[in-house]
Amino acid sequence: MQHRLEKFQHNEKGFTLLELLVSVVLLAIVVGALLSMFVTSTKNNITSAEVVDEGYMAQKHMEKIYSLGKDKSVSEIATHLLGKGYNSLIDHDYAYFRVRDGEYYIETELFYGIYDAINEDLCKVVVSVYNDSTYSDPLTSMQGIYLIKE
Repeated sequence: MQHRLEKFQHNEKGFTLLELLVSVVLLAIVVGALLSMFVTSTKNNITSAEVVDEGYMAQKHMEKIYSLGKDKSVSEIATHLLGKGYNSLIDHDYAYFRVRDGEYYIETELFYGIYDAINEDLCKVVVSVYNDSTYSDPLTSMQGIYLIKE
């Protein structure tokens, strides 16, 4: 045993070029796989952040309508929103608002009078979030039914 240990300690052979190339190739494969995993993870994080932002925008505008509806009628809500930069259209049983909020375009629709058989103060609210001014492809949408006096 001692003889083998001494032989190993006095061995001055280095690694061969082939051994070095094999180790470098293996290292490159492992590093490449790890980098690919990091790239995929980063893309997923960015997508998740965008989805959260879009949902936040829809929720924010939905809550704005909810809080305004506690003590205002649909026409009073429209007047309030027009003063805050919203574009508006009010029709019989329908109110429609558009506004730009940061990088998003928000469309809010209020359908009132459609639940009169249940309660005449029920109003369906739909908030949609878009990323362009054509309002053609919604990123997310949220809806609820609120008590809003007419």
